[in-house]
Amino acid sequence: MGFILIAAAVLIVLDAIGIVPDVPFVKLALGALCLSWAVKELFSLKIHGIVLPSAFIFMLFEREIGLHFGLGENIISNWLVLLAALLLSGGLGMIFGGLRRGKTFGHGKFGHRIGDKVNNNRFSVGSVYIDCADFKHEVIKNSFGGCEVYFNNTDAYEGGGVLEIENSFGAVEVHVPAEFNVLDGITTEFASVEIEGKCNPDGKTLTIKGHTKFGAVEIYVG
Repeated sequence: MGFILIAAAVLIVLDAIGIVPDVPFVKLALGALCLSWAVKELFSLKIHGIVLPSAFIFMLFEREIGLHFGLGENIISNWLVLLAALLLSGGLGMIFGGLRRGKTFGHGKFGHRIGDKVNNNRFSVGSVYIDCADFKHEVIKNSFGGCEVYFNNTDAYEGGGVLEIENSFGAVEVHVPAEFNVLDGITTEFASVEIEGKCNPDGKTLTIKGHTKFGAVEIYVG
């Protein structure tokens, strides 16, 4: 919350002195949240993680940026912005991926309810570790944040598990063992889903389903 308040204060001051003219408060608030997300990614040494929130900030203030620099209200298509952001994020992730801080096992900043296996994440960055010994159905709810999902005790996995993802204005990375057979059923809304690597078509099935909007879901197999 500290970064959010600081970002909101900066934007309000810029608005007051006319650097950000005629911007609704709601847009300023959303910009502050995205800026806070980018700062958290940067402090987590996830260089690639600042790209997506920066893209959202650009889309939020595209009209103001264009008018300020005399480029018109529509500088570039939102689809192209998202595509460029995803490609840039992927490239930076490959180059600077080794800079990540060590991860803490467990559910980190995520609230985990044992009964229905729901992991909630808002405005933060963290990791979820799924125990395959009793994995049947687990839900990842991510909004305005970053989430990485890993699987433990894969030798005890019986197959048929379902990972349900509800992602909005954020990024979810799912790291799947190569011996699994991934069945993808994620729908998108101004978002993308990418699968990298090759799974085992004869392996134990893992269904990844859900919905993502204004964000990205990346599934890494291997």
